[in-house]
Amino acid sequence: MRKIMLQISVAGIIICLICVGLSGCGMAGNSVSQGDAGTNTAAENSPEVLNVFGNAITVADYNLYIIQYFYNYGITPDRLDEAGVNMIMDSATDNLKAEMVRKRLVEEAGLTASEAQLTTIELMVDAFYGTFGEEFLSSYGINEADVRAMVERQLDIYLLTEKAEEELFSEYMDQYEEEYEEYQFRDMYYVLFPSIRLGYDENGELIVDDAGNPIPLTEEEMAEQRALAEEFRERAVEGLSSGDASASMEILAAEYGVEPYSNKQYYVNGLYDDELSQMVESLSNGEISEVTLTDVGYMIVRMDNSNDTEYKEQMITQLAAQSAEENKDARVQSWVDAAGAGDIQPDQELLNTIDVMALCEDMIERGIWFDQNNLNVQ
Repeated sequence: MRKIMLQISVAGIIICLICVGLSGCGMAGNSVSQGDAGTNTAAENSPEVLNVFGNAITVADYNLYIIQYFYNYGITPDRLDEAGVNMIMDSATDNLKAEMVRKRLVEEAGLTASEAQLTTIELMVDAFYGTFGEEFLSSYGINEADVRAMVERQLDIYLLTEKAEEELFSEYMDQYEEEYEEYQFRDMYYVLFPSIRLGYDENGELIVDDAGNPIPLTEEEMAEQRALAEEFRERAVEGLSSGDASASMEILAAEYGVEPYSNKQYYVNGLYDDELSQMVESLSNGEISEVTLTDVGYMIVRMDNSNDTEYKEQMITQLAAQSAEENKDARVQSWVDAAGAGDIQPDQELLNTIDVMALCEDMIERGIWFDQNNLNVQ
């Protein structure tokens, strides 16, 4: 289940609702009409501080932001000074402007909420009122329309992030398909008879020379390894041709004590040095290679699928999904930045009417405080 971070974090209740209602709903296209969601009636009841592309930001919106900030971070009056107040107000302006830009982007893109998301909006509004109370909120000019508009703007973050991830996934799929177009993935199993001395000292460390390097086998020991590898291959080839499952390379690897140095691997163009790569790329499906000397020992390879297109597509899809996930937030931010709302300034005279310190003191006096350390509502 996918989650998104919202500015609302009331006593853990709303976070749970977000997880249920806003996440796991699929990509854009699985949703239904949002109806009246997104309309801003808040300006009708609270003075407008600034306007972003036709969307009003009111004193009530600022109060809502400040209340949430104090609550989410457990801010008390003793932690506030003039610099802190200025920082909070600047942050409120920047975040509220970004919210209004996202609201416009959602409207322009025709993105809509699912039925589950619409239901969750109502649950979140109820939870918000249940936490802060109508009397407290109304004393700061905040009505239900203000709260609902705020929650809807949080949903916009999710809708835009889904859109960004969907677009990026498509773009990265094209990019990686082009990048790996000439690559051929080979599904193989290899067995290695090592060319170094294996064993551990009394401290459980691999035996090495005075310089800390692995100790190579002597010529006589390498000859013995070669003989074992040839014997191994002969039995593996015979087992494969006769259909004897008890003589598979995997089972023989355990019998010969080389299982720790053997494994299934996907080989892609040029993974090994030239000689070894040529050997691997010459194998057909089901073929077992000759014993080949490598810089780490004698290797034997069984080719299971010389052109695994299914794995290639799966790998490309995973790469695209990962890249889209990593860059979706930056894509949304680029849309917000490109909208050009940064120069829109608030009515400073109206902002000066908001007494941030008094609001914080009022919340503490009313017992509206969230202790982040103890995770208890005070």
